[in-house]
Order: sequence, then structure tokens, then C-alpha cells
Amino acid sequence: MVERLRVTFFALVHCVLAHGVLAHCVLALSVLALGVGALGCDGDGGMDGGVPPMDGATSDAAVEDARIDDARVGDAETPDAEAPDTGVPIDADPVESFGAVGDGTTDDTAAIQAAFDSGRNISFEAGRTYRISAQIDVDQDGDQIVVGNGATVTTTTVLATAFEVDKASGLLTVHDLVFDGNRLAARGWYFLSAFILERCRVFDVYNDSGAAIAYRLDVDDAWSNADFRDCSCDNIVSEGNGEIGDSIGASRCISLYWDYDASPVTVRIDGCELGNVWGDDGDVIDISQRNNSYDSDARLEVRDTTISNAGRRLIKNRSSNTYWENVTFNSPQADNPNLTGTPSAGMIAISRFTADEDTNRHIFNRCTFNGTGFENRVIIVWVDDITISECTFNGADFAIYQRGGGVCFQNNTVDSEFNIYTYGPGPTYTGPIVETGTMPPGDYVNLPGAPPQGSFECPRAIDEGT
Repeated sequence: MVERLRVTFFALVHCVLAHGVLAHCVLALSVLALGVGALGCDGDGGMDGGVPPMDGATSDAAVEDARIDDARVGDAETPDAEAPDTGVPIDADPVESFGAVGDGTTDDTAAIQAAFDSGRNISFEAGRTYRISAQIDVDQDGDQIVVGNGATVTTTTVLATAFEVDKASGLLTVHDLVFDGNRLAARGWYFLSAFILERCRVFDVYNDSGAAIAYRLDVDDAWSNADFRDCSCDNIVSEGNGEIGDSIGASRCISLYWDYDASPVTVRIDGCELGNVWGDDGDVIDISQRNNSYDSDARLEVRDTTISNAGRRLIKNRSSNTYWENVTFNSPQADNPNLTGTPSAGMIAISRFTADEDTNRHIFNRCTFNGTGFENRVIIVWVDDITISECTFNGADFAIYQRGGGVCFQNNTVDSEFNIYTYGPGPTYTGPIVETGTMPPGDYVNLPGAPPQGSFECPRAIDEGT
């Protein structure tokens, strides 16, 4: 009875959020609390026609449903946020029904693969560890939801990739699933089709002969939008030679590759904790694109996220249309034992993928840049149209290398050591440098040559649309 009342409470929350009519929800759910079969509930709290839940599964699903619906209401208030419905279903088949054991010792590869191959919504049991010894292929057409319940998937075998997602149609949604690479897997998730990850974690990914990547995305024209929500990565490591850039393999938390012509795909990273990516070429987020005609509407949006600690850069960006809202960037301390060389590339580097034309439309709004003794530069190279507004610079500088312009530096907070400066060959200015509301005119600014003057409309902040 107590359990039914708990389920009823969270179902009431869900109902009010979905319909906004408290009286109707109370009336309907008072019937649910009594266990009346007309609403599809049997006497044990299961759903008629569905799979009977494991002990505790019904209440966990109801809690999750209310939480996720609440998050979806928040998304609806954000411009351009059109993420698909991610309500967790009660009728998810446990992977144990396909033969998984989840004791951390038994090889559950075949069972987990069969669960995904079923095309049905599936669930893992809280507190269990599932061992795999080969790549899991997620390639059945149609939508599929995975309820992870905080369970861990790990390996004791060297793996190139743990999960590869390649659906010809449909969306994969995964909630609360952890992957422990155990320093044996070189890649956690490889996405070749659309997805939503919520409260998922990847850690201890390692490669001694190539790249180590927690989440790899190859985005093409067939994708719908893709989301990371409250996800994390930690301890992503590739071996190196002890010199920055002279790497055996790159290491990345998120590696995003736009393989498109003109598809308006949006990838969102919201509320995540990303960091501790080590190696000679370690970047927390790497964004690149196949072509260099930067007129596509495809975009990356990062909100309310912390990005910390990398062997080389926090961000390596060679694409247009990136938007950063309330993001905190933390460069590693100079004495961090995971660092293998001297800094050379900036804590954030924004450039172009090939030599055809400049990238454009980059916006940082209400962000914090925490520089340290290791690396403190936000660098642009061959970049047009960048806005940095209402941000805070703590021990960090803004630099233009070789060529850049159309920079709007507005209403930021800086310390006494802050500088805007150029270095390298040139510089060649492609547009004006607009500085307002940050510092007294000319203070802490070292720009050889005169940037172009004249009217220039700064790109708008992310929450104003673009």
C-alpha cells in the first residue's frame, strides 16, 4: 500500500505537468490508488498487458517519468529546444529476460545484444554490473528506450568500441546507464544515428595505440536532433610521446564530426560535467566538419555545463555555429601530474577545418574562463563573427592568431592582468573589434595595426535566437 501511494504521488506530479489540471488528475489518480482495474492496473500494481515489473521497478519508473517530464517542460521554454518525448516506459523488458546475469563476472554480451536486437524498450537492474566482451550493435529500426537505472556495463576484454549506434530510422534514448571502460575499451559510444543520453556516464576509456573517445558522433543529413543531458565523462586517456601535439592518438570526451551538406541538425549538451581528458593531444570537446562551406544551419549548443582539465585544450573547434551559454571552462593546474608537455594551443582554440574560408557565428554568453599556470588563452584563428558577452575572465586572455575579426567583446568581467592581443604572422583583420562595457578604452588591449571600423551588428546571444 505504501508503495502504491508513492507511485500515485509521482504519477500525480506527472499528470499535472502534462495536463495542468489538478482536479482532474486528483480524481483519476484517486482511482489508481485504490487499484481499480478499469485504469489498467492489476492488484499487484502492474500494468495489464505489459511485463510485470521487478521488485521496486514500478516506483522507480514513476519517479523517472515525473522527473523527465519536468525536464521536458523546461526544454519547451527554451527557444529552438524541440527534443523528442523521453518519458521512461513502464513496459521495458529487463535484460535478464534475454539471459543477462549482471554479476560483473558472467559474460552478458550475447544477452545484451539480443535485448537490443529485439527492438523493444529494455531495462537494466539498479546496482548490477554487466560484463561485455564484444561490441554491442544498436541498429534495429524504430525508436528504442533503454532504462539504465544506474547500472554499469564494463569489460575485461580489449574493445575498440563498446556501443555502436547506427539506426536507419528511429531514435535511441538511454537513461542512467554507466559505462566503465576499465582502461580496456578505446571508445564508449559511437553514434552514427540520432540519440538522447540522459544522466549517462563514461569513464576509464584508454588506448595505448590510437584514439581514446568517450562519445563519438558522426552527424549526417539523416539525423534528427541529438542531446546529452546531465551526462559526464572522466579519465579518458591516450598514450603519447611526451610532447604536446606529437601524439600516438587523440583523446576526447566528445568528438563531433559534421558530415553534412546543409542539414539543420542541432546537437545539444546540457547540464553536463566533462573533463579529465589526458594525453599529448587531449581535448575535452573536438568539433570539425567534412566540408568548409560554413553556411549550414547545423549547430552545437552547450548550456549549463562544466568543462575541465585536458592535456592540450578544453575545446578544439573547427566548425561554424557554436553557442555556449553559462559554461565554465577550467584549465588544469600547471603541476597536474597528468600533463605531459608545455602548453601550445590555448585552453579554447577556434579555427577552420581547411584553408577555404573562415568559420563564423560563435557565441559565448555568461560563461566563465578560469585560466591557470598551464594555459590561459582563448584563441581565434581565421574566425569571423564571434561574440563574448557577460562572461568572466579569471587569469585568462583573449588572443587573435594570424587572422580574425568581427569580434564583439561586451559587458564582461576581467581581472587586472587581462589582455586582448594578437600574435603570429600578420595580423590580418577581417572585421572590427567591438569592445563595450568591459574596461576603460585602451586598457589591457594590445592590437597592433588598426582593426577595421564602421558599423557592425554583433551576433545575438543564444537565448535571443540566431
